[in-house]
Amino acid sequence: MPKKIIFFLIAIAIIIVGGIIYLGNFYFGENIYSGDTGGWKTYADSELGYQIKYPQEWCFKDDFEWCTEGTECLRTLRIKSNQEEIGLEDLRKIKEGVFQILVFKEDPQFSVYSDKIKAAGLTEKREAEALSFVKEKIIGGVKTEAWEIHDIQNAVGFEFIHNGKLYQLAYISATAEELEKNKSVFQGILSTFKFIK
Repeated sequence: MPKKIIFFLIAIAIIIVGGIIYLGNFYFGENIYSGDTGGWKTYADSELGYQIKYPQEWCFKDDFEWCTEGTECLRTLRIKSNQEEIGLEDLRKIKEGVFQILVFKEDPQFSVYSDKIKAAGLTEKREAEALSFVKEKIIGGVKTEAWEIHDIQNAVGFEFIHNGKLYQLAYISATAEELEKNKSVFQGILSTFKFIK
């Protein structure tokens, strides 16, 4: 095989591996954000024990009233790039995206996400598929298992279990273009999430 073809194949392999590593870091919230979050606003939830920063020009809303009886919902927060009022039922109308934090009570028998999947009664194939989206990572300074949100169009994020609670951190946008435009801000918000108790 000529040296040019070997060099070309090696270059293609490096690009593919680099892309997989980058996307893996993006979807699982690794701290690849290189911007400055120093001037961002801080939201601290003393009851649930976490804090997060978000851009100065973005708005914040506690949508706790969305938590309906029987859902075991403890908190619903939204950080938006505009002032428009958007409820979960209106996600199709989102124009500029929304970062949301949902916190639910979790069954105390589940300390890691893979246990939750294994207890769901899925077929062997569906269980294997669901488990393929679980990765070990550090979130808010705590090592845990995170499940990648992969089944919502134009949305990225993950769910994880911590201290008997299920956390969902996600960015939902109207279009793939908007998601691409704001994904660095999403990474910045994720990089500031930390547990404070």
